[in-house]
Amino acid sequence: MRFGVVARRDREAALKLAYRVYDFLKISGYDVVVDRETYEHLRQFDEGDVVPLEEFNVDFIIVIGGDGTILRVEHKTKRDFPILGINMGTLGFLTEVEPHEAFFSLSR
Repeated sequence: MRFGVVARRDREAALKLAYRVYDFLKISGYDVVVDRETYEHLRQFDEGDVVPLEEFNVDFIIVIGGDGTILRVEHKTKRDFPILGINMGTLGFLTEVEPHEAFFSLSR
């Protein structure tokens, strides 16, 4: 299974959680890519795993942000992907998981 990770770029906490999610999935043996804009704001990701969002070819996308981040991902990707939204925004109508539930949800 191949995962894509996208984070809200204007919140440091979202970027840091994105790296923790990325690292967790890599250690768990999954193929993981991160979108270029997330990488540009936090360069800790392996540069070989950086892909423009428009070119994502994944089975599942993990979006760390809020409703606006989910809508951006939905707008920029060319295919329909299952999305797990981790709420780092203000409203969270579209996000399904709170940050403290992230790794439990990913494990399931």
